[in-house]
Amino acid sequence: MKRLLVVTVLFAGDLAGQTLVVDRPVAAGATAQAIELADGGFLGDAFQLGVDREVWVIDSIRVWVARYTGAGCPAKLGDQIAKITLYGALENLPAPGEPDCKCHALVPVRSVGMQPGTNSSVESGVKIAPSGAFWQIDFDEVRWSLPGDAKVLFAVRAAPRVAAACTVAKAWSLSASPAGEGYRLHRFDRDLVPEGPAAPDTAPKRLNIQVRAHRQP
Repeated sequence: MKRLLVVTVLFAGDLAGQTLVVDRPVAAGATAQAIELADGGFLGDAFQLGVDREVWVIDSIRVWVARYTGAGCPAKLGDQIAKITLYGALENLPAPGEPDCKCHALVPVRSVGMQPGTNSSVESGVKIAPSGAFWQIDFDEVRWSLPGDAKVLFAVRAAPRVAAACTVAKAWSLSASPAGEGYRLHRFDRDLVPEGPAAPDTAPKRLNIQVRAHRQP
């Protein structure tokens, strides 16, 4: 039976039970992984939490975005980027020989506008702070309900400021660390539909991410 993505807004939760369920922090050897592809597609990654028959609620997701100082780019992130969006979906592989369906596409889990003239979002539930060569982005109050033991696909993309003569959105890169041999990122088309594993890389990497969640009774 195919699983469906569930994005649920919960007004009460066991906040005291939040647990760091996915821990891939920036560490030695982390580099900037370009996300946007020339054909309009882009790259993302996946994680898993819990076991079958459980239900988990994601409370926060942390990622790291490479700082961009290309020609024509303003100094402040809010003047470079108009919006940052966290996308997600459950992996739902098609039957052998069948193409993937647009119904399996990523959906916005959290989309936040950036405040011009600052390095901050317009929402209090998203925190952005410098962290070495990266911006650390904390998506709090995510409230994303998921079944345990599912492979969760995710990506983080940016929409540029129209007035900015800056290519930061095209060069959008997330922090990634070395992965085991054969590890592959996930590729998505311009319509957010999964296209399967990305092309093999001679130096496999996985995106850095930290996820805090609590299990529903």
